[in-house]
Amino acid sequence: MKTIVKIDRNSSISRINCPLPDDVSGIGYSQTENSVIFYSSANGVFGFVNDNGKIDVPSRRMEVVHPIGICCDKWGLCVLQFSDDMAWNFDQSYRSGRRLFGKRAFNTILNSIPKDVNNLTTCQICRTDRNSIMVAMPWTNKILMLNENQTKSQIGSGKNGFLSSASLKASMFSAPSGVCYDHESSTTIISDTGNSIIRLIKNNKEISFIGMPNQIGFDNKIGTEARLSYPTTIRVSKGVVSFVDNNLVRTFKISNLAVETLYSSSNHIIDLALGNGSVYVLEEK
Repeated sequence: MKTIVKIDRNSSISRINCPLPDDVSGIGYSQTENSVIFYSSANGVFGFVNDNGKIDVPSRRMEVVHPIGICCDKWGLCVLQFSDDMAWNFDQSYRSGRRLFGKRAFNTILNSIPKDVNNLTTCQICRTDRNSIMVAMPWTNKILMLNENQTKSQIGSGKNGFLSSASLKASMFSAPSGVCYDHESSTTIISDTGNSIIRLIKNNKEISFIGMPNQIGFDNKIGTEARLSYPTTIRVSKGVVSFVDNNLVRTFKISNLAVETLYSSSNHIIDLALGNGSVYVLEEK
């Protein structure tokens, strides 16, 4: 059974009581609807659930086949899918939208996806501006960057390991499974999952990281003195980063890199969403 936990501004924790579909794959937060938005990769269904547990599924269904990642931001709802029409931008109510990128822009992804994960595995995406997205691709050890003009670039060489290089294309990652972008500080934050660290990039340079490569732990300290275990999903809002680390939700500010633990779950954490100063946690018993 999948449920949503809310951690509000004063760190109080509550569970949203609602019967979520079993096949929910991930969540975001719609400021327009003042609700968590959820989606299913299996059948393309999208829906909203508010803090009182009321569920609303839009009556008009958009034809998005196998959505595998969403980003709900000030420009709307960006949806990534694996098919000929790859990326869409909808309004935050999921009532109207347009295609951002098509098959030609995503040939790099198609050529690198193992057959057993195509249409099955979700990816974390984020936007740096209205028409540019980043996709965390753990199976390639890279972050792919695309825009509507079909321009492609990447963070990471594709080789598995750890290397902090002056050239982002030469840097090495190990199964990076989360990426987000802080618009206030123009900073990209990446969960380098296999190396047990979080890496911060600004002005095309790596500026710092949280934890130390392959030194596993849960110490809430500052920057490289902190210890992480298995950081995955990562979100940011106004300079405050929240991320999943095994069954924990942890946080730090970009300004001081001091790690704190917000929430410890006895369940499996699937995804995070940030909205109205709260953190929403999708977990499965």
